[in-house]
Amino acid sequence: MSAVARIERLDPPPALHPTLWRWPASAAAALAAAVFCALWLADAPRAWSGLLIGLTVLVWLGVGSLFFLAAHALGGARWTVPLQGVMHGIGAGWPLALLGFAAIAAFGIPSLYDWSLANPERGALFRDPAGSKAWWMQDGRWALSTLALLALLWLCWARWQRCAIIDSPEAQRRQARWAVVTLLVLVPGFTWLSWDTLLALHVQWVSAVWGALCLTSAVHLFLGCSALALAWLGQHGLAQVSRPHLRHDLGTWMMAWSAVVAYLAAAQYTIIGFANIDEESFWYLLRLQHGYGALAAAELVLRCALPFLVLLSPRLRAASWAQVVAGLAIVLGTWLHLHLIVVPAFAPNHFRSPLAPESLIALGCLAGGFLLALRCWRRCGLVPLGDPRLIPAINGDHR
Repeated sequence: MSAVARIERLDPPPALHPTLWRWPASAAAALAAAVFCALWLADAPRAWSGLLIGLTVLVWLGVGSLFFLAAHALGGARWTVPLQGVMHGIGAGWPLALLGFAAIAAFGIPSLYDWSLANPERGALFRDPAGSKAWWMQDGRWALSTLALLALLWLCWARWQRCAIIDSPEAQRRQARWAVVTLLVLVPGFTWLSWDTLLALHVQWVSAVWGALCLTSAVHLFLGCSALALAWLGQHGLAQVSRPHLRHDLGTWMMAWSAVVAYLAAAQYTIIGFANIDEESFWYLLRLQHGYGALAAAELVLRCALPFLVLLSPRLRAASWAQVVAGLAIVLGTWLHLHLIVVPAFAPNHFRSPLAPESLIALGCLAGGFLLALRCWRRCGLVPLGDPRLIPAINGDHR
């Protein structure tokens, strides 16, 4: 910190700068809507699978934002205070996610899930067609629970914004209490949501660590997007705030989380691979054949190996260019990861490229999330100006 001047106040107060990026983002969202409509008429499962990938990205960003901020607030961490406005805005895609999943609930379930009541052969998917699992996997139950869980998580996100304003010791205790509630709701709620939306693509497949794998992947994606947002905003509205020690802390989390994601992915593969049970190992066989294996290798390199190696050096960890490289690798790797989860369920016997037209639908969802983030940053600000911990955290006095 000796090379960086201390500040006593933020002058001028950080604010979102005018940006032209909203126009390309709006165009991408409009293009995604047009591509979805065209694909829906030509090949409905491709359209809905592309939408599922895009909506999952929005949900993961929202969950990652909530989990990261709540866990740090519960632990009394202060380094996130200057960044919590940016981090909160990254998870602002909840309205679009809820709208998209409402469309799936109304029209897309038969195209995505073979256990749908519209499938006359659904009984053959279950060992006991009249058993509890067959009773549980119903269109109406899926729609009700999915939309309720999304609305509940969105409510937690909105409530967190009000609890993030700290102006007294009592407000800080209130934030810690809400952090406990948020985590108690988020972890089982998101696990249930991940089971219903992604695990249910193969109704008989099971995974002991699916909830943990999805949660760590969500936080990982959120950290990558946080690095990209900080690099962009740090050149404009957050120029006074984007200090080396804050970027270093963020880079440390990105590096560590890359290792966590790699460990859980290896743990799931090891458990299923060593057991070699047909009803479990088939999931991997679908994703290692017909060219998907190359994507799986690329995904692990991009999501885990590259960010870990780039940020391994403490000197590079705080460099904006290194965080941009790591952030882009995490975003691209997560996109490939979701492609491998979703697409082979609909194209098991041939390769479908991640650059296929339906990828534009997922890109449009991400563009819509960016527009909602801009709206959140414009309305709520980039930093909590009334928080007495803000200036000490910017100056590194919390370290």
